[in-house]
Amino acid sequence: MSFQSPLLPNKKLSFSFSDNYDETVNKLLGALPKEDKLNRELFANLGKWLILMISLIGGSFVGIFYFYVQIECQLLKSSWRLLGLMIAILPFVFYEYRKQKDSYQYSKENLLSFKSWKTMFIATTGHSIWTVATLISVNYTSVAQSYLFLNLHAIFIVGYNALKGIKVTRPEVLGSLLATFGTVFLAFDGNIHSTEGMVDLSKVTLFERIVYGDLVGILGSIAGVFYFTKNAELKYDFPVFLGIFAMSVIGFFQITIASFIFEGSTFSFDPMNGLFGVFTQDWFVLHIFIVIITGYGAYVCYVFALKYFDPLLVSIVLTLDPIVGAIVVFSLGWQSFPGPLTIIGFFVILPGVVIVTLSKSKRLRNSLQHSNQESFINAL
Repeated sequence: MSFQSPLLPNKKLSFSFSDNYDETVNKLLGALPKEDKLNRELFANLGKWLILMISLIGGSFVGIFYFYVQIECQLLKSSWRLLGLMIAILPFVFYEYRKQKDSYQYSKENLLSFKSWKTMFIATTGHSIWTVATLISVNYTSVAQSYLFLNLHAIFIVGYNALKGIKVTRPEVLGSLLATFGTVFLAFDGNIHSTEGMVDLSKVTLFERIVYGDLVGILGSIAGVFYFTKNAELKYDFPVFLGIFAMSVIGFFQITIASFIFEGSTFSFDPMNGLFGVFTQDWFVLHIFIVIITGYGAYVCYVFALKYFDPLLVSIVLTLDPIVGAIVVFSLGWQSFPGPLTIIGFFVILPGVVIVTLSKSKRLRNSLQHSNQESFINAL
């Protein structure tokens, strides 16, 4: 591919785009004058950080949209989002297949493996339970508190490893105790208010908030353990984007069936309880935006962020979900800013999660030195 460069009007650039962002950028930089290279490298690095920040913001908006969209059948919110994600992710699946169709991951033997699909089903079920917990939790407590409870999976993974007989390090124990202690502050923060037209949290009793807001969020984190641990195993078996697409399809059917059974959803275009209500003028344009932010933003940018940054850094950055969520809903005037107990709880929980993440990363690197798949998965 060649084109006339606006920076170098007398010179044509010829190169081919590749999957490797750094390689493409380096080819472009090589054709630039020396005085321009530093600026271009800076912009390239800023582009990588922008991808990571978009992933953080996209993940933070999932619960915010669940809080904003008010319909009769709550589970349909997730069904609508997953339906849009299935469609939106297809171009990436086709592109991935074109690049990797001769690889083992796309071989018939691998894609039809019962073990892979069993792992996929367990991981998706964990994610679906986490999603349902999110839908319930954000209706009974603040978005900030809900996110804090829903993102304690790193702590529960420590307990999961202990139950499996895997050695737990002292930093992991310390981090888990800090996070547990921090949740006590969150449970007794009554400074939660929402604006008219949203869920009226002022009418939620302390008992309802602790049970349906906090404890359900914690149950969501426990379900997240199965999602993250089983999803780690899929790194060896499934192409990335095909895996996202498959999990979206399975999750869509799981949550939709649950909505039909427990909420009385219908096969109609009713904007309040219809499976196809997302295609009505009430919700269609909004859900295009939702898919772009929480689909391309949360999933696609996350995949690319892992290519450009250490997974440890990505994990730590994504623990800032509660802060981003709280700032967004406060800026939009949907909820009051978190009270002092929530803020104290956050600054107790966050170090605990970071300590566990750092310890887990160290153990992961040690297991990789032995090139042992089983030890790698256990380290997660």
